[in-house]
Amino acid sequence: MLLSEVKASYVIWLREILHYRRNKVRLVSGISLPFLWLVILGSGLSSSLRFAPQNAQGIDYLSFIFPGVMGMTILFPSMFSAMSLVYDKEFGFFKEIFVTPVSRLSIVLGKTLGGATTTTIQASLMFILAPLVDIKISLLTILYMIPAIFIVSFTFSAFGVLMASRLKSTETFPL
Repeated sequence: MLLSEVKASYVIWLREILHYRRNKVRLVSGISLPFLWLVILGSGLSSSLRFAPQNAQGIDYLSFIFPGVMGMTILFPSMFSAMSLVYDKEFGFFKEIFVTPVSRLSIVLGKTLGGATTTTIQASLMFILAPLVDIKISLLTILYMIPAIFIVSFTFSAFGVLMASRLKSTETFPL
């Protein structure tokens, strides 16, 4: 019984990963938009803004906005990964899943884990691109941040799944 529940969650998780991998626009835009925020906004404003308390070294503006860009990289993909749930409900895919002999918790867990995994991949790619805009992050910091990113994105994905499970149309989800 437990094995079938884990297998059901795995299959739904795998479906989310395959959708993510096949959607090249989502892959490219998920990494290019935050990177453009850093390059265009960060580089443009860094020349005119300096953050320095009196008698202290200044903080580079790119290093200042990087955590905010990472936050957006985590928040939006994890919330909007649940939008596919609304599509699946609209087109009848979830009717087929709900007639299977697995619990709804397994379905929700697979969907949420899929959203958290894809978001963690996107956010991890930002760490790879950070040196291109001269942001220095230690390897130890990255190793600490990846599990934290997964936990935060899992939470936001679960919230998105909760919201999407109550909605009837895709037009209302972004609102």
